[in-house]
This record gives sequence, structure tokens and C-alpha cells, in this order.
Amino acid sequence: MNGSQRASLIEKVQKLLALSGGTANEHEAAAAAAKATELIQAYNLEQGELEKSGKKVSEPIGYVFVRVFTNAGKQQGVRKVWITDLAMCVCEANFCEARFGTQSIVVYGRPTDTELAAYMIQNLVFQLERMAFERGEAYAKAFFKSHGIYPRQVSGSRNIHNWKSSWLQGAVMVVREKLKAQRQKFQEESKNGLELVVTRGDELADYFKRQAAARAAARAASGLKPRKHKETFSAPGPSSFNNTAFRQGMADGANIDVQPGVGAAAQPIQQLN
Repeated sequence: MNGSQRASLIEKVQKLLALSGGTANEHEAAAAAAKATELIQAYNLEQGELEKSGKKVSEPIGYVFVRVFTNAGKQQGVRKVWITDLAMCVCEANFCEARFGTQSIVVYGRPTDTELAAYMIQNLVFQLERMAFERGEAYAKAFFKSHGIYPRQVSGSRNIHNWKSSWLQGAVMVVREKLKAQRQKFQEESKNGLELVVTRGDELADYFKRQAAARAAARAASGLKPRKHKETFSAPGPSSFNNTAFRQGMADGANIDVQPGVGAAAQPIQQLN
């Protein structure tokens, strides 16, 4: 790639970054952020190159609230273990950090990073929910053929709900490894990959430190005592875990696309700013 071609590429990335932070259409913003990230990684574009060309890449730390939905369009809680595991590994791969409410995931990071992470979370949840439903249907038919009853009528690990939950945990484990491998590859191949990881980590640590100090000061000024909060997440117990479903989920996870879809099949992101 000659100098003029690289300059044209840098200009394209600048426009995509501007679009990702300057449009009210969440789907369009996420698609722009995804494409910009893809080009930066594919051509090893350096932050200095973008800044020297007139585009200031540094962005303030912010956050978005992300809701997740079933394939039927029904909002679901985010404290299922497979969803929290998925969100955390997606955020880590995109230099973000996740916190969890009861109905939404809070993704912290630079705006271009949080847009992409939020979009990936929703697309992966959509893929996993759809595949879990399909595999669950096949399991239910085979179970009925063998036992004369449906798995929703039994308890323990053979129950259809527990079977799907175990399958999802297996699939998410493979997705996590895929995302880790992608981040490791970027870190090794990019000239400033390690520096980028450290910089983003320092930015988030500083942000949370300042937020904690502000909350402490506000509590001190108001005389309120800190509230005790206990995190609770739903996961199947040992008697509910289905090892066969877990292994099948791992096998099926190899076919899951961890890159965010930006075509007609992609699901629009559902988030609150």
C-alpha cells in the first residue's frame, strides 16, 4: 500500500469514527464503529497516524445501558450466568468493562468501544438464543421418542430448561476463547497493541477511581451510610447441570460468528443512553 492509498484509508477510518459517535441511529453507529475497528486492526493503523491526519482519537470514558431480548422480542434479565460471562468477555475484547443491573448491562469505555461491545453482545445473544432453541427442540423430540414424555415434565439435568442452560454455558465458553484469541492476535500483530491495552485499562481504572471518590464525597456530604449490596446471579446447581448439553454447546460454539453482523440479517441494537 503506497502513501496515497494509506492516506485515503486513514480518511475513511476518520469518517467512520465520526459517524460512530455522531449519529442518533444506534445500528448505524455500531456498524461504523465495527468497520473502523476492522480497518484499524487489518492495516495496523496507529493512533499517531490518525491524530496527525487531523482526527483526535482520544475520547472521554462514558457508558451505555444495554438490554437483551429473547428471539421472541421479550426483554430478559441479564443476571443469567451465561449472559454475564458473555458480556464480560465481549467487553474485555473491546477494551471495555461491564457492570450488571437487574434488567440491563452497563458497558463502560470510550464511545467507539462501547458502541461496538454493546452491538456484539446483542448479536451474540441473538445467535445463542436461536441456536439454543433449535438444539432444545431437537433434544425434546428425541427425549419424547425415547421416554414418551417431554423434558419439561421432568426435573434435574434432563429438564429442558436446565438442558438449554448447560448448552449455553458450553457455547459461551468457546466464544470466550475465540474472543481471547482475537485480542491476543491483535496485541501481537499491532505495533501498539500492548500499549493500547494498557492505556485503555488505565483509563478505565482512573474513571472508576474518580467515580468512587465522587460517590464517597456525596455520601459524606449527605450523611448517608454506604448501602450493603449483594450480587446475585442465576446458575444451574450441580444436579441441574447437563454435561452432554454442555459438550454439545462447546461443539456448536465453533460455528458461532463472534464478529458483529452489519448486513441485513443483523439485529438492531436495543440500548439506552
